[in-house]
Amino acid sequence: MKRSLSKFLSVGSGMAIGTLIYTGLLSSAHEFDFARAAFVGLFGGIAAAMWPQKK
Repeated sequence: MKRSLSKFLSVGSGMAIGTLIYTGLLSSAHEFDFARAAFVGLFGGIAAAMWPQKK
């Protein structure tokens, strides 16, 4: 349980920060899209927590 929560937080926050960097600095609009970053971070974190680990 602790390992999946750690994976959820690390992957989710990394994907959200990456999305903010992309939308704010690299897109043509140059506006930070916090709703998109939250969506990507949430579902990326859920997918990472549910993904089976390789042993």
